[in-house]
Amino acid sequence: MSPGAQIIEQRFRILQVRQLEAFGEPVVDFGDGESAVRGRPVSHLDRSYGPSIKFHPEESRFHKMKPKTYTSQLLDRVVAILACFEEGEIELRLTDLARKTTLHKSTLYRLLEAMRAHGLLGLDEASGRYHLGLRLFELGTIAMRRRNLDRLGQPVLQTLAEETEETAHLCILDGSDIVAIAKVESRSALHINSATGYRTSAYSTAVGKAILADLTSEALDAYLAKTPLVPFTRNTITSAAKLRAELKTIGEQGYSVDHEEREEGVRCVAAPVRDHSGRTVAAISILAPSIRLTSRKRAAEVTRITIEAAAALSSRLGYQGGIEVLNSRRGAAPARSGSRRQSSGTSAARPTRIS
Repeated sequence: MSPGAQIIEQRFRILQVRQLEAFGEPVVDFGDGESAVRGRPVSHLDRSYGPSIKFHPEESRFHKMKPKTYTSQLLDRVVAILACFEEGEIELRLTDLARKTTLHKSTLYRLLEAMRAHGLLGLDEASGRYHLGLRLFELGTIAMRRRNLDRLGQPVLQTLAEETEETAHLCILDGSDIVAIAKVESRSALHINSATGYRTSAYSTAVGKAILADLTSEALDAYLAKTPLVPFTRNTITSAAKLRAELKTIGEQGYSVDHEEREEGVRCVAAPVRDHSGRTVAAISILAPSIRLTSRKRAAEVTRITIEAAAALSSRLGYQGGIEVLNSRRGAAPARSGSRRQSSGTSAARPTRIS
């Protein structure tokens, strides 16, 4: 092979290696005494097909992107204990649990007592039998409430989106943020794109404020203490005093409005969703371009329909209270015959112009 051909071949091989390195960590031998890339062991050079390349998958960038799996012996043991209880064996003695988990009795006893202290297990002193604790029931109820929200909320959102011709959302509060757990997009060519699972600050959105309005004074103090009120637009509420006043008004009228507080050109109307106990567990909203919510009549109509949708879902969750959705004396579209439903607010909601 001529010197020129050797140079061309070597450059071609180098190019191949650089391309492959973008996906992993290759080992390559250029032959003729050339050193291996990064000093790793090499395989023989196949001159017909270029360099022989050996990948190390464990060092690949894609491999590093995989989430790590963490284990905890203590947690594994707790889960194993809970799994011992099933239909037909809802009460078990220490000896039964030791046999099922293969744990030493002294170790098992310490775990059982710790689980009792956290309400995960109960003990019948007379029979010496353990049973699942009420704390598990409470946690299970919370999980089922989320599942029921997803399942029961979807048809309500569908109706809301069809009646308003806007994108409808169902959101919950998670820490300081709200998270969209269900949505139905508007069929209009001009609509706001969003995604289920989308997370954003609660204080700057209508859905977030609808939920925050139901917090106790102590819970609201804790929220404000850990949540900096950062401005997203010129309309974002950044004063704790103003936010408290806004939440008080929302609690009284039964709905909330986002006046382009999260994004310019986007407005939102929301109403709280309550469970059987009357506690606000979520909020329903419509999201629309601002230009479609400038009319007083249109704003009042969308607000009324949103309140009714939240009331319908609240009723499905077992909420028995309610308010009357009144027509605005400032030009609201009249409610259709038979369309008055129980609402999830706390007082008469009077839709007003969104500006």
